[in-house]
Amino acid sequence: MALLKSVDRYGQGIVLTFSEPIEVISTVPTLSNVVKHVVIHRVEHDFDPENLIEYYRATLRSLGLEEAVVLLTAVDLEKHSVVLELREPYETVLFLSIGFEPPTCIYTDRVFDSMKVSTINIVVVVNAPLSFNAMVDLLRTVAEAKSMAVADLGLRCSSRCPGTVSDAIVVGKPRRLGNSILFAGMSTKLGNAVARAIHRALVKHGFETMDLDDVLKNIVGYGAKELIDIALEIYRRAPIPGLDEEEVRRFLEEELRNALRDPNVWSFLIAARELDLRGVAGTIPNLSREEFARDSPRIVSDEILGLALALYLANAKAIFTMYWIERMKNELGIDLPMFEDDVVTGLLATMLTRFYDRYASR
Repeated sequence: MALLKSVDRYGQGIVLTFSEPIEVISTVPTLSNVVKHVVIHRVEHDFDPENLIEYYRATLRSLGLEEAVVLLTAVDLEKHSVVLELREPYETVLFLSIGFEPPTCIYTDRVFDSMKVSTINIVVVVNAPLSFNAMVDLLRTVAEAKSMAVADLGLRCSSRCPGTVSDAIVVGKPRRLGNSILFAGMSTKLGNAVARAIHRALVKHGFETMDLDDVLKNIVGYGAKELIDIALEIYRRAPIPGLDEEEVRRFLEEELRNALRDPNVWSFLIAARELDLRGVAGTIPNLSREEFARDSPRIVSDEILGLALALYLANAKAIFTMYWIERMKNELGIDLPMFEDDVVTGLLATMLTRFYDRYASR
């Protein structure tokens, strides 16, 4: 008999029904630790009930259910949910509802007393004799895999991002089974299989649903339109007489699109972001967090990285364009961490160098 009996959709969500009672542990409040259903219920982004437990009960009453775990999300479940089933090493059911906003991290001022809406919800039910300790261990493994996937996707926060502000996890097993399995960490066969499935699902979904602007903003803090706007502001300091600014914009847009088709360019941008994340964490040897935050003048590798990008895309002329832009960064309002600051300047220098090469001699 299959562990998962059905996946049923209703107006505001999804009901997972299991073929037998499931013992669960969860990072969210539950009405019972033995259930046959998990409900993923969609709410509005500003959802804030006075009594969350009563809201759970009312939701279950509306569905004709009694014992169930209720998870809340603000995402469109038609587009942003995944059901997976593993056969090895044990029959395992995984459900994910996936939304990547708003991201969270350690070094942020955006903290809350409590959060009620879960954004990345993960349900893992294993047909295996997990002890309570192993269930807790598997919950830890799920959290680690989710955090690794979100970090690999590069969601933007003040430091490395492990998830969103209100993620939730449910781990379960059939109640009738014993408790002979003591551990389910990432280096166990079970934990590794679950972790890989979660990591792959989240990364795949991220790449399928994030557009170019999302990825660019995550990595360097600016989307394509914002970069074009900054490039145009620079151009207005040295315009070409009689040239329609819309033509300038179209050229810059095409140059940026061309640059971003090249994985080498992305490698420069990602390298800058990773170095900045290391700087925030204080894990660049011999560079303290405080010195990093001051953009220490003894560090020149940030300028070298930006220059290397500009040279790669637009040859030696871009060095002079980059120097020109560097002198007006404060006026332009470019306010980024140490390394991203210079790869953005290098990208802007490339776009403008190629523009002036094309139009200045006309």
